[in-house]
Formats: sequence, C-alpha cells, structure tokens
Amino acid sequence: MSGTVSDNIDRQSGVIAEAAGGAEVRSDDPSASEGTVWFNTASSTLKVYRLISAWATEATITVAKGGGMGFGVPTAALIAGGTSDQSNFLGTSYEYNGSSWSNGGDLSNVGLEGLCFGTLAAAYTHGGYNSHSGSGGFHQNSEEYDGTNWSSSDDYTDDIKNNAGAFGTQTAGASAGQRDTGNTVDTGMREYNGSSWSAESTRNNAVYDASCSGTQTAGLSAGGKNSSHAKQNHGEEYDGTSWSNEGDLATARAYEGTGTCGTQSSALTVGGQPASGTIATVEVYNGSTWSAGTSIANPTYQAQTAAVSGTDFQYMGGNLANSSITTANYNFAETVTARTVTDS
Repeated sequence: MSGTVSDNIDRQSGVIAEAAGGAEVRSDDPSASEGTVWFNTASSTLKVYRLISAWATEATITVAKGGGMGFGVPTAALIAGGTSDQSNFLGTSYEYNGSSWSNGGDLSNVGLEGLCFGTLAAAYTHGGYNSHSGSGGFHQNSEEYDGTNWSSSDDYTDDIKNNAGAFGTQTAGASAGQRDTGNTVDTGMREYNGSSWSAESTRNNAVYDASCSGTQTAGLSAGGKNSSHAKQNHGEEYDGTSWSNEGDLATARAYEGTGTCGTQSSALTVGGQPASGTIATVEVYNGSTWSAGTSIANPTYQAQTAAVSGTDFQYMGGNLANSSITTANYNFAETVTARTVTDS
C-alpha cells in the first residue's frame, strides 16, 4: 500500500490526521484510479483501488462456430466461416457490438482455418479448406469485407493455402507460418498492401496454426505445430523487416484462436491444444515474456477472437474438449475496482 496515516499523537477524539502523501480520509469513495488508498469514515474501512482481471460470459453466438475467422475489437467484432458440427462448412458471418449479435454478409467461399486480419468494417480472409477430402478441399480464394458484404480479392502468388498465422489491417497485412496440401511447412513471410502480396524475410521457426497478432511493422507469433504436427512453444516478433526469437510460451500449444490476440506489447493466448492432456488455458505477454494469466472456466481450441490488447479481449466459440462446437462468448477485461484492505 502506498502512503501512511500518521499516529494520533495528541489523542484527539474522533480525529485522524492525514500524513502528507498518505491515505485520504473521506466519507465516500473517490474516483477510480489504480493505487489510490483512502479511509472511508462512513464504513470505517481502509480501501484501495486495485486492477482486477476477470472473464465475463456474454451473449452467445447466433450459431456455434469453430475454426472460423475472427476480426476487430470486443465492441465491434466479426466472425466468418468455420464449422458448427465438425462436418459442415459455413460461409455465414455474424457481427457483435459488445452486447448482441446480428447477421453479416455471407462469404462466397465456405471453409475454415483460413488466414484473416482487419476490422469489422474492413476485413480480409484468404485460403483454408472446405471439405474433408484432403487436397481437394484446400483453396486459395481471397475475400474482403466492407462492413456489409464480402467481395473477391487478390489471391496468393504461391501454393501455400492453409493454417497461416496472420496480423495487420486490410491494406497492410501479413502472414507467417503455413502449410501446403502435402503438409510441408515453410518459414515464409508475406505482406499484403491492399492489392497484392510480396515475399519478405523468413521467420526463424517453421510452424503452422500459430496464434498471431499486431501490425505489419510490429507483429507477434506464438505456438503452432511443426511438420510432424507436434505442438510448439516458439515466440517470435516481427519489426516490419525481420523476425527475432522472443519469449516462448510456457505451454506448447496450437489452435489458440484464429485471429488477433492483442498487440506486440500486450497479448493474450487462451485455450488451444497442448502437447498432451487437457486443453491449456491462459498466458499473457508483456512485450518480452509470457506468464500465467487469469484462467477461463471453459477453454476451447479453434476459437474466434477479437482484441484491442491483452487486457481487452473477446473469445468466441471454438471446439470444447469433447470436440463439440460451442456458442459461448467471453470477454476478458481489467477493471479498476475498490477493495477493502484486511489483515488476511
């Protein structure tokens, strides 16, 4: 606790003298500000404003979705494509305003596990697959969303089609780590300028199904699978020119969420498939290292996500441990909250 309250040396009845820079004495609670300490005379309690992290359950998705594409921020999110029962492939889109869901435009190309980046009003998706028939199900089609409708866009110039990590905006996007129809995983890095793709510096670790976030000049990648489909814990950052190895996840995992998980300096990864055992939960990134975060009651893999940062995060749908797809929708936030100081 910051500051002290001086001892009542003069033994004045009913008076507590406030020390300079110490805890304020007042009959109500002050405006919320992290670290503020005060004594509330009305309740006779010493209080402090703390930053509390918590998950909250919000309005369920209109239709269960897993493996789809997630875009935007918690109060303006878009999810598109995916599957609702592990066998069908969806082209539907749904928009979330922070309290309720509404129908969005339908994709021309149904499918799941495509790369994606952007916002509710300007999104981009490419590739994925639309059947369980092996290589015949992979596609290279690209589409852009204008806030109402999807339209065809520019395809990749190579044969990489699926499971890419992606980040950025509709006019300044990037993809890193993907595989082709023969399960060949490459270290290729590609940037999108709104009309065409270009090859850039390769990343250090060949993985697919990684969780990526950030911008074209400040990107982050974590986890994924190698060519043997083993889960990885690699962490890398992109500065717009080259990749560098940074803090690794504590738990190797893949399928954390298709879409953004925050920024390069403030990110969150939730769920996913670990190397073995139960589904992994939450880790947070502070710009250099990952650490354990506030756990979520029902983690999934192949969820759709939307985020401002690692402290303002939407986690939508996904596959549960029993492989069923869920309509669950959660928000993670840090809130400055008044707490009573006790001796326990």
